[in-house]
Amino acid sequence: MNALCNVILRFRRAVLFLLLQTVLLPLHAQFEHYISLGNREGMPSNNIYQLLEGTDGFIWIGTNRGLVRYDGRTFRVFTTRDGLPTNDIWQMEITPDGKVWFISRSKRWGYIWKDRVYSFQAAEGTIPSSSFFFIDRDNLRFEGGKRQNTLLSGIFALRDNVWQFEDSLAYPESIRGVGLDMRGLILPGRKVMYTGTDPVYITDFENNRLFTLRNKGNGPMLTSFREVGLGRLWDGYLLMYMSRESATLFNLRDKSFVSRKLFDSSETQVFQGFAEYQRYGAHYFQGSKYNQFVIVDSNLNFIEKHNFPEIYPAAHILKDRGGNYWMAGPQGGLTVFPHYSLDVQRYFNGEKVTIVCQTGKELIVVAGGNTPYVRTNGDTLFKRIKHTIDFVISVNSYAPENLYYMGGRLGTLYGNDLHNLREVRYTYVNVKSGLRLPVHPNIKDMIRLPDGSYMALSGSRLHFFDRNLQTRYDIVYGPGRHYIYGARKLLYWNNTLYIGGDGMYRLHNDSVQVVPGLPESMQKGILYLLPFSKEYMLVGTDGSGVYLYDGAQRAIPVAGSEGFVINKIVLRNRAMWIATDNGVHRIEAGPDGHSSYLAESFYMEDGLLSNNVNSIDFTGDTLWAAHDQGLVALNLSRGKYRTSIRPFLDTRDIYRINDSTYALTYGDLENIELDFGVLALPVQKYMTYSFKLGENAGWFTSATTTLSLGKMNPGEQYIYFRAADQHGNSGQFRLLLQVRPLWYQTFWAKAGLVLLIILLATGVTLLLRLRAERRQKAALSLKGRMSELELQALRSQMNPHFVFNSLNAIQFFVIKNKVELSEAYLAKFSKLVRMFFEYSRYDSLLLEQEIDLLERYLEIEKLRFEDKLSYRVEVDERIDTEEMEIPSMILQPIVENAVNHGIFHKRGNGRVEVVFTYINDNSVHVQVKDDGVGIHAMREMYRNDTRNYRSRSSEVLKERLKILSENKLSKWQVKYSIRDLGEEDPGLTGTQVDIEFIYKAERDAR
Repeated sequence: MNALCNVILRFRRAVLFLLLQTVLLPLHAQFEHYISLGNREGMPSNNIYQLLEGTDGFIWIGTNRGLVRYDGRTFRVFTTRDGLPTNDIWQMEITPDGKVWFISRSKRWGYIWKDRVYSFQAAEGTIPSSSFFFIDRDNLRFEGGKRQNTLLSGIFALRDNVWQFEDSLAYPESIRGVGLDMRGLILPGRKVMYTGTDPVYITDFENNRLFTLRNKGNGPMLTSFREVGLGRLWDGYLLMYMSRESATLFNLRDKSFVSRKLFDSSETQVFQGFAEYQRYGAHYFQGSKYNQFVIVDSNLNFIEKHNFPEIYPAAHILKDRGGNYWMAGPQGGLTVFPHYSLDVQRYFNGEKVTIVCQTGKELIVVAGGNTPYVRTNGDTLFKRIKHTIDFVISVNSYAPENLYYMGGRLGTLYGNDLHNLREVRYTYVNVKSGLRLPVHPNIKDMIRLPDGSYMALSGSRLHFFDRNLQTRYDIVYGPGRHYIYGARKLLYWNNTLYIGGDGMYRLHNDSVQVVPGLPESMQKGILYLLPFSKEYMLVGTDGSGVYLYDGAQRAIPVAGSEGFVINKIVLRNRAMWIATDNGVHRIEAGPDGHSSYLAESFYMEDGLLSNNVNSIDFTGDTLWAAHDQGLVALNLSRGKYRTSIRPFLDTRDIYRINDSTYALTYGDLENIELDFGVLALPVQKYMTYSFKLGENAGWFTSATTTLSLGKMNPGEQYIYFRAADQHGNSGQFRLLLQVRPLWYQTFWAKAGLVLLIILLATGVTLLLRLRAERRQKAALSLKGRMSELELQALRSQMNPHFVFNSLNAIQFFVIKNKVELSEAYLAKFSKLVRMFFEYSRYDSLLLEQEIDLLERYLEIEKLRFEDKLSYRVEVDERIDTEEMEIPSMILQPIVENAVNHGIFHKRGNGRVEVVFTYINDNSVHVQVKDDGVGIHAMREMYRNDTRNYRSRSSEVLKERLKILSENKLSKWQVKYSIRDLGEEDPGLTGTQVDIEFIYKAERDAR
């Protein structure tokens, strides 16, 4: 049973092998589309030693000007400035952890990892070489030698940042000896593998045979390691080497090997003596020699085998995981065949193709500007359609009748058989200078009308033909008997004939009329007309894109077509395909019937021969594009242009924590500038970029991959970066941006600050409340004291002497029978008493009230003293007595003292003067002066007189003035002084009181 199963398994493998040979071995013609990359695109040199694909998908290129990493857009060059020991890097190896190891003619070898170069010195006296590499998961070891008394052969391994020499043996003739059949290779683990005609076996360093390897195939066995190029051992058990044409694969785990010839014989070239190879995935291997490329499985069975076009003598060919083929050499730079190259076919190379038209069963093209060709669907060849009408310009068909009709310079072709079309020629006579000159129509466009007749456009002339394309009549002139300038395209739509040229025209009652009201951009040139719906036609312009036009005056620009020269429009699967001067574009219509968006674009990088496309059409999923350089067919089957797009953070500084986190402290950078990259192979010429700040924010587009954020506030912010190519493939990257706060911006600092503010606010509030309570108590106490003093002042004003003297005066006037005078005195006295009691309720009085009070008081005293007393009250005219206020019960006691203590005790007449002087709007100076006995005389009198009650009013006045001046709650500041006039002039007597009232705040209107 096991034997039967093995037979069946071998049979299935054989069948699969034959199928793979048949299906996966395309001719080199299938690789006609490629993209060249060189110095102009950023390559430091066209002298390329090696191509590798990194574990992260980047393409690594070894050159004589440094190591290069390519992401599809940017060539990142590593040189001695970055830490390489030399720029001439001729060998690379990549370990599974992503390190790119470099080997050069230097004693410092190392690797590049995460955009940093690490290089390490070889141990003293050692001789590194690069014949065999031992590739582990995160480390690279290689063969080398050390010259001691004798030459030692061993393995170099990186230990303690130095390339150490280990597992060594003396270098006898039995190992790599010259002229012997058997050759040995030192393996890790102190083993040696010997190859020969038969058998291949493994020994230890003591020459004890461990096991023998069996040959699973019948291919040629290499008899010497001197006949091979580089050898590689992967994962400790899978060893491979190649000669010029063959490969041998050893599996030390199942103790077997297999050999096979992989490449055709060819002449040896100086820059490639041996074939190159690399691992391709976990189970396959790829190899190349010159322009030959293969992929084989673990039994060296072919999976792919290609002969690439000899653009230049290639020495290195690599297939990446995305299916792109990379080719390079020492002379031609870098060339990439995109993964869709196998699906790009070229025809009519070097010929101008003007028309491509799919009729339903056939594809018709016009090449060379003259000859139409037909390709039946399913066929691979184009067959020429014979004719003599010269320069075919218009090709059309009418499917219901299987009818074809074409227009050219000399006439028309029509019929049901493309290889037997009927020709109709037309000649017109133009009379010029008396000569009858024949003129050919030179038909530019031709359409079939609903009644089966035809209409053709020839420069400024409209031709009407019957069903047999015989001339019915012509319309020679356009509107106003002028030419139809620039006429190029005809369209019969909604029972109206439209003509596109330098503007839009329509035919009405055999008269060509200009369509009014069109946008100026449509009037510059109309190149194509096509029905879109019952409501709109499509109008392709010369540089203004496509418009939806309702046939009247409404023209809607089609989004995504702006700025293009529209050479042709094709409607397919509800999408609008446009051939332009800058590629082919697919525009999808919106659900409302007139909105649209650009969904996909195709350019030279996608397989077009140039970005200027003359015409397009479809057969199934194949897009045919006509160019001045030929015709190209692109297979647009689902997924053909699908590719991986992987954005990443390209900024590498001290703030980059890992691949998706960027962290710094507030203030470290005045402007946070983040550089992003995109890994998208093979090229990224038409990539678009957009950003958004936060999950719920909106996307905004950017012309670059750099984002400037300025000085960000502390906190965390997700930055989203999105890249999309011209085919709708896109990738998104999310970066966590962390801005750490300074110590005073932290939560605890803010919480502590808030707590401190609360404590301070509470303390201040309590303090203010305590001070307010104290002030309130002080104010109450002061108010009580002021009330007491005011009462005392009132008492002083109403002292018994004043009342007694006033009553005596009244009595005296009555006795003397001076009734009128006594009545007047009594009235004045009663009025003054009422004023005393009324004004005593106020803290302050208007100056006019105070002056009135003083004058009334002095008037009563004048009646009492008669001629002995004279007085004068003078007010500065600058003083606004109706607005200015002064404290109440201040001046009257002073004036009373002047009368009762100065004039009363004077022998002879006396005088009292009260003068109010303006200082400013808030200050007034009052001077009370008498020519009485003076202060010193009065004090002497009081000292000898026990009745000193009069002195009490002065004490009350002084205390009130002190409270007004020193109390902060008072709104007044009062300056008070008193002096004896005799102190300045002994010849004078009397007293002068100066008092200044200063209002601390703006006065309130009373």
